[in-house]
Amino acid sequence: MPVNSFENYILTWAPDRTRLKAPLYISIAQRMEEDIHSGVLAMGTKLPPQRELADFLDVSLNTVTRAYTTCEKKGLIYAVTGKGTFVNSTINSFKSIVEKVSENTVINLGKTVSPVPNTEKFVQIVNEISSHSNFEDYMRMAEPFSSPYQLNAAREWLNLFGLRQDNEILITSGSQNSLILILAGLFEAGDKIVVDQYTYPNFLSLANMLHIVLLPVNSDENGMNVAELKKTLNTNNIKGIYLSPSCSNPQAICMPSARRKDIANLINQYNLILIEDDCYAFLLENKPEPIFNMIRQNGIYLTELNRAICPGIKTGFICFDSKFRSRLEQANYNCNLTVDWFYAQIAANAILGNIYQRSVKEHINRTKHRNRIYGKYFPVTNINSYYQWLELPKGISSIVFESIALNAGIKVYGSERFLTGDSGGRYYLRVSTCGPDSDQELETALSKIKRIFKDIQEKAQDLNYTV
Repeated sequence: MPVNSFENYILTWAPDRTRLKAPLYISIAQRMEEDIHSGVLAMGTKLPPQRELADFLDVSLNTVTRAYTTCEKKGLIYAVTGKGTFVNSTINSFKSIVEKVSENTVINLGKTVSPVPNTEKFVQIVNEISSHSNFEDYMRMAEPFSSPYQLNAAREWLNLFGLRQDNEILITSGSQNSLILILAGLFEAGDKIVVDQYTYPNFLSLANMLHIVLLPVNSDENGMNVAELKKTLNTNNIKGIYLSPSCSNPQAICMPSARRKDIANLINQYNLILIEDDCYAFLLENKPEPIFNMIRQNGIYLTELNRAICPGIKTGFICFDSKFRSRLEQANYNCNLTVDWFYAQIAANAILGNIYQRSVKEHINRTKHRNRIYGKYFPVTNINSYYQWLELPKGISSIVFESIALNAGIKVYGSERFLTGDSGGRYYLRVSTCGPDSDQELETALSKIKRIFKDIQEKAQDLNYTV
């Protein structure tokens, strides 16, 4: 029997020694990865100290250290100075919020679709572009960069948000494409990015795919909590921070200027890479200054047109400091190869032809109108947001509520789909007031949800009475 083996030593995790084979560090790492993905090792679990695990397995400390390092580089685990090593809290989170539902039988409060597509104007733009004498030449273009005309339009659009002028611009195929380029171009497996406790689920999915660790920080009514952020920065080696400060998805928070300045100070102090996802800022009539303007360097700002102008316009813009140009351009070439000239040209014509002004105004007015309807049933989180953040009655999780609502003919997404940390026993719904096709559908869905709330609360009262 090996000297260091002991059967009854309590560890939070240990692999089956009979399944280990050389090279041992790879085998230990594989067992850990399997247990994380299967749920045997739950998100947030604190792993045993490396020396204790090495003693238990009767292997060298270096073997266990190499195993931990292998899993950390894959984004499966992360270390906190002075506290230990933990399982990544987002590794088994929902990978997507895209699901197939029958539009004929379900009112969709989950989807994000601009309520006013303004398609007539875009038919005119497409006809103008396709009838141009050089159209065939343009469609054969396979350039990795955008034309001066398209970049000029991008800069005019970005001026709406008050961005400083000394920045670089890259045209992409929408915000999702922008995030892929940013993560693939500027981050590596095992890097750590701070995010809100509830954040954009497709960002979670992309980070998991690229083995990037996301560390959650709690929010309040004004956005990410500054004290909690500083505590996380002091105990971790953080490389970046992802924020959606204007009408955030999913909580609909609009971060005030004072909070933005406080966070910008920490970004400067800790030399973080800022990823400012401002795709909903167009809905604000009085737009706060972007955090991008408040930091000395390392800033990245992204926006897109499909929500603001027309759902079919898959065009986005990234603003960034010049130090990132070569890496982002290389990522753009690796992921996209060429610029989507046709969509970029439609977007440019819409901007420079001032069509966007009418579209944005209509979106703002319709969004407020929809949220006033919502306010007849529940408190409004943000009158300017496509989303409302609704707390569920105690005693029911958001995933269970999703199922109940679907049986009632309503598609809605719960907070567990957006969660990067601990829920604290509180659950919410993200209600997309722009999702239903008509005001009447929205009214019907909200009245059903209110009825379900009442039924849950009545059942809870009955149980308390019985006890």
